[in-house]
Amino acid sequence: ILSLNSFETVSFFSIYFRWASLCLIFYQFIFVVFFKKLFTLDFYQFQKACILILSLVWSFSLVLMFIMNYLYSSGFTLIKVPEPNLTFQIIMSLSISCWILSALIEGLIYREEKSIYHGYSNIIGIISFFFFLFILKDIYDNYVQIVVSSWCLGYIAIIFSQITFLESKLKEVLDFKLLKICIFISLCTLIYFISS
Repeated sequence: ILSLNSFETVSFFSIYFRWASLCLIFYQFIFVVFFKKLFTLDFYQFQKACILILSLVWSFSLVLMFIMNYLYSSGFTLIKVPEPNLTFQIIMSLSISCWILSALIEGLIYREEKSIYHGYSNIIGIISFFFFLFILKDIYDNYVQIVVSSWCLGYIAIIFSQITFLESKLKEVLDFKLLKICIFISLCTLIYFISS
C-alpha cells in the first residue's frame, strides 16, 4: 500500500518499523520465558499479566524513542536513525502494542478451543483497516501516518471483536473490563495524536 505512494514513504516507514520492531523482540523474550505460566493463569490474572506485559513493552518503546531522538540529535551515523517525529513514533508504538495484545488474546482463544473466532476477528480487522484508510486519506496529508493509524485502528477492531466473540460464545461469564479500559486508553491516545 505504501509503495503506491512512493518509495520514499516505504523507506520512511521501514526505518521506523525496524526501530519499533525491537519492542516485538522484547515482547517475544517475555512471552517465551513466561508462556506456560501465562496461559495457565485464571482469567483475571491473565488480564493483569497482559496489562503488565503491555506496560513493559510501552515503557521499552518510550526508552527507544528517547534513544532514537538522542542519537539523531547527536549526529550518530553508524546506523540509520530516523528524524524525530513524536506523533508518528507514538502511533507506531500504539500499533505494535495493539498487535501484541491481539496476539495474547489469540492465545486465550486457542486455549478455549475457539480458533474460528480468531479468523473472524482478523477479517473484521482487515476490513476496518481499509475502511479507516479510505476515511483518513481524505483528511490528512501524511500518507505513512494514515497507513499506520489505520493499521492501529484495524488492530483495535481485531481486539474488540476477539473480546466480543469470547464474551458471547463461552459458557462461563468472562469480564474483560481491564483489557477494555486498556484499549479505550489506547484509542483515546491514538485519536489525540492523529488529531494533533
